[in-house]
Amino acid sequence: MKRFLFLIAVCTLLSSCAPTTYFQMYHTQPVTDITIRDNCMVYEDENCEILYNFWKEYGEIGFVFYNKTMENIYLHLDECFYVENGFAYDYYRNRVYTNSKSYVASTQLTNIHSSYVTKSNASANANYYGIGSYGTGNAYGNQTTYKNGYVYGSTGTITNASSNSVSIAEKQVICIPPKTSKIITEFDIKNSVYRSCEIYRNPGRKDSHSITFSKDNTPLTFGNRIAYSVGDSEALVHVSNDFYVSKISNYSMLDITTIQNESECGKSTGYQIRVFKESGPNQFFIRYSLSNNFGKTH
Repeated sequence: MKRFLFLIAVCTLLSSCAPTTYFQMYHTQPVTDITIRDNCMVYEDENCEILYNFWKEYGEIGFVFYNKTMENIYLHLDECFYVENGFAYDYYRNRVYTNSKSYVASTQLTNIHSSYVTKSNASANANYYGIGSYGTGNAYGNQTTYKNGYVYGSTGTITNASSNSVSIAEKQVICIPPKTSKIITEFDIKNSVYRSCEIYRNPGRKDSHSITFSKDNTPLTFGNRIAYSVGDSEALVHVSNDFYVSKISNYSMLDITTIQNESECGKSTGYQIRVFKESGPNQFFIRYSLSNNFGKTH
């Protein structure tokens, strides 16, 4: 009997030490004149629209630049900066990019049947997160599960391979033709979890913990300094888009996400997908885990 109780205690201890997933959610507020429209935050002047959507892990401070005019607009990257808590970081870094293409002669596909399997949805994340999607979808891609499905995995070996590459220099000035858009992206907003004695790191179910900030006491101010010219004019137009973090909340994964049936074109796909209960273009999140849950810790 004592041995049985000892085994139960060991199992309980091991399960309590298993990492648990949490999410730190960030809410932001614009400082400059920016409005929310069509699931994006939009700055607009007589020449352009600049669209933001932060919704991505670590936050997406990149932007979509839309040319409203009938002339070319030139975005001067050497005069564009990401600014975080008063420190400026260059968008233009004089880099050279190399694109490589590889050819593989043969692969082998293995068909594996399972009653419950985890379906990787990483490719869908690009369509749900950030400015590239022009939206704020809330899928949490790597938690999708389904029943009685098939998984296809490549198990073959390379028998013949070749590759070639092309080097492309980073442009200092980007031309945006009339009535078109280009995406400019480079930086994450925040890549580490905020720590404070006022907010729990491991809240339980339905026990989220939040802390709010004003523009004066926020731990994070950030934004872009953007410079562009219109047509043949040599005069630069300077734009400042500034934001600050107004609220930070910690949630357990089960509290901030939910399972729903996936559908496509109004029809069920037969899959279930885990999604966030809330999302928005002025929000972003950081996923983290702890090695134990022995009570709430700061």
